Amino acid sequence: MKKIFFYVLLFISFGIISCNEKETIEMFGKVYGTVSDLDSGEPIRGVSVTLSPSNLTTVTGSDGHYEFIDIEPGQYKIHCQASGYSSNSKSVVITAGASSTADIMMQPEQVITGVQLSTNTLNFGKQYSELTLTITNVGTSGSIDWSITGITEAWLNATPSSGRINMGNSAVVKVRIDRNAITQDKTTFITLTAAGNSQTIRVSVEATSEDSGNTGGDNEGDTGGGDVTNEDYSSANVESGDNRIIANIESCRRSGSTVTFTYTLRNDGLGSVNDFRIYTTNSNSLINGGYRTVITDENYNNYVESNYTFNGQSSSQSYVLTSTFPERVNCKGTIVVKNFDRSSEKLTVILGVWPYDIWPDALADPRIYFENVPVY
Repeated sequence: MKKIFFYVLLFISFGIISCNEKETIEMFGKVYGTVSDLDSGEPIRGVSVTLSPSNLTTVTGSDGHYEFIDIEPGQYKIHCQASGYSSNSKSVVITAGASSTADIMMQPEQVITGVQLSTNTLNFGKQYSELTLTITNVGTSGSIDWSITGITEAWLNATPSSGRINMGNSAVVKVRIDRNAITQDKTTFITLTAAGNSQTIRVSVEATSEDSGNTGGDNEGDTGGGDVTNEDYSSANVESGDNRIIANIESCRRSGSTVTFTYTLRNDGLGSVNDFRIYTTNSNSLINGGYRTVITDENYNNYVESNYTFNGQSSSQSYVLTSTFPERVNCKGTIVVKNFDRSSEKLTVILGVWPYDIWPDALADPRIYFENVPVY
């Protein structure tokens, strides 16, 4: 009789746990879809897809597919941008415990007759702060007027922004970025209008560790204009909860009351991971067995207000950050900690991670430990 009673209790316990897990999962929904060419119907690769108002961003793969997961229920807008196409948006309702579909068609931009561009992509990478765009009048009907519009980022400018080009001549536009205002990788678009038509130019920037350490705000506490030469992180303890993820510290720098911690993770044996998740300090969802990130200092202060990037994706503290995690590539991540105690000199980050698409073949310990990292 006791044995039967024991098994009944065990069965009920498993039922309760299963229900709790199901309830946790069904608190959120997801949206996915395919971005295609309106004329040909072919999927478009490399489209920047933004979910608003959460401001989560992803990029379509070779099949034109995109996906956002663990999203709070509500009304959202999907916005798509790609070089050579007119931007397009679509509204979608996300429901808890359900998947919503939002396929989007994009209209190819009309080629500007009589105008030749030196490039339709300006990639500043990590090293450039100025690139040139050459506009050539290759037409046969006199001069053309042109203008650069659509600059929405304060860190970006183009000089000159308009002009007139005689037949057979060219205009050189200097496109500059302010790296002091860039704390993470950025992609945006500008538009050239000429001869009554327009063409989109993609602008991309990779943040460097120097960029991350200078947010362009209050500089009290900086150690020399962002050019820090005596950084030594050998005293910090860096440990991965699973030997298939290799972790390293890039930098940890203070700018006023903000600390930007930059690190790299390397996938060394997990296989292809297309859904690598970082659970932030206040993630709105958490997989069973996972851990939210914990951020502290040597004075026992706990920090929740922080922003995250990893491998080109970004999130605020309220959302799970989702990215790809390719094999044998050092993928950079940053955590921007706000209102950091001015008297504190060391930062500890216990990063909660999860390679979701290889679950349940999970990590031995789904955490990365960066302990007692010196703050410069």
